[in-house]
Amino acid sequence: MRMLDHAVGEYISSAKTASYFNNTIFLFFGDHGTSDPRALHMPKSDYDLKLRSYQVPFFIYGPELIKGGIVRNDVSQLVDLLPTVNGLAGKPYENRTMGRDLLNGEIPIDPLALIINKKMAKPHIAVIGQNYYLSMANRRGGSRVKLHELWSDKPLVNVKDKYPEITDRYLGRLKGIYETTKYMLYHNQK
Repeated sequence: MRMLDHAVGEYISSAKTASYFNNTIFLFFGDHGTSDPRALHMPKSDYDLKLRSYQVPFFIYGPELIKGGIVRNDVSQLVDLLPTVNGLAGKPYENRTMGRDLLNGEIPIDPLALIINKKMAKPHIAVIGQNYYLSMANRRGGSRVKLHELWSDKPLVNVKDKYPEITDRYLGRLKGIYETTKYMLYHNQK
């Protein structure tokens, strides 16, 4: 994080001398998460479930155009950037993406993000929320579903039988998101 802080500081210092600075909203986001070794402030699940690279910083800076500050720690994903930028621009737009404007509107109850995790021994699709991670690995003759508690001391333990309602809700949303993205590839033209 020190390197990120330094790089952003240098960039903003340079931008402040440019004529565009007062008219610009800067968006910063990472695309690769954190690296090894395990940091003490990070939950065990980030390492055990190979989720390190799915938690990335995202912040917006535009002191002349955005007043006050907002800190949000809800689940979001890369597809939320376009609607958020459009919302900041203040122009009407039609959102034809799976994303949402992170700064306008209510936070959905238990927001989830889609993950295609190829880092595990058995690649899978998954959804992650604030407290749970549900994965589904396709296999011949069916699929294997696992639910993990993100804040547990033993995040690799499958708790789907302990929380069947959460498992069913997350699995339904995972399948819905996944199938919708496939549909949108061919039916989202304008």
